[in-house]
Amino acid sequence: MMAFLINNKFRLSVLTIWLFHVSAIIGGAIGHKNWFISLSPLNLMICAFIVLINVSSRVGLAMLIPFFIGMVAEIVGVNTQLLFGNYAYGDQLGLKIFGVPLLIGVNWALLVYATWSITSYLMPKSNLGFIAGALLMVLLDFLMEPLAPRFDYWQFEGGHVPLENYIDWFLVGMIAQFVFHKAARRSLNSMGIHLYLAFFVFFLCYIFIAL
Repeated sequence: MMAFLINNKFRLSVLTIWLFHVSAIIGGAIGHKNWFISLSPLNLMICAFIVLINVSSRVGLAMLIPFFIGMVAEIVGVNTQLLFGNYAYGDQLGLKIFGVPLLIGVNWALLVYATWSITSYLMPKSNLGFIAGALLMVLLDFLMEPLAPRFDYWQFEGGHVPLENYIDWFLVGMIAQFVFHKAARRSLNSMGIHLYLAFFVFFLCYIFIAL
């Protein structure tokens, strides 16, 4: 009975993640992209909730690591331009601390968890999964950057995304991945794989919808 309930919770969770993202893609394609983009904070919070109810307490607590690493790095970046370049956050993602939305920390935690899930599955015996995970994060950031100003997520000065943004994303992501890998250990829970693919498909489709 317990296994049945766990499996059903997992299936419902995966269905919910894909339902939200596919609905946003369809809605955007038929002319309602602004409304769906306004739901971005809600989507991030729902995704975080879904992940937390499907992972062990160890993994859930470990997600605080990339949350804080991401927040500190972004606060340094926004206020000093020492990381990522000269950029600022818009108002779409809600409450900010020192110019950085709290949901950006949530986003860092979700992306590190999702890419860790992929590397744990594809590279179960490798000690270099944290590098592959950081590369997967940069790949997703590459899709997000053209859309971020249009979604009022963030914008770089002059509208140009500098190369240092991707380099720093990789370096900070690698640090967050390394510490998270040590704290969470490997897992074969595929929830993160679905989350990453849903994010990837969403941003890839919106490049064609919104640009």
